[in-house]
Amino acid sequence: MQGEIAGDGLDVFENEPDVPSELIALDNVVLSPHRAVHTEETLMCLVELVMGNLEAFYFFPQINLYFLL
Repeated sequence: MQGEIAGDGLDVFENEPDVPSELIALDNVVLSPHRAVHTEETLMCLVELVMGNLEAFYFFPQINLYFLL
């Protein structure tokens, strides 16, 4: 079996949500919806990022002017 892929797990597709029927038909491919952002850890990181951006926007207006120019 040298030079062949034994199997694959995919969660991102070129034209989501449409998955090519050729992939669905393969026995050695596991397909999963792209849901990496839906974990508690990633959600908390997203909340922290958004809050930091809002704080920077409202409390440091001089920085905002720099990015707008």
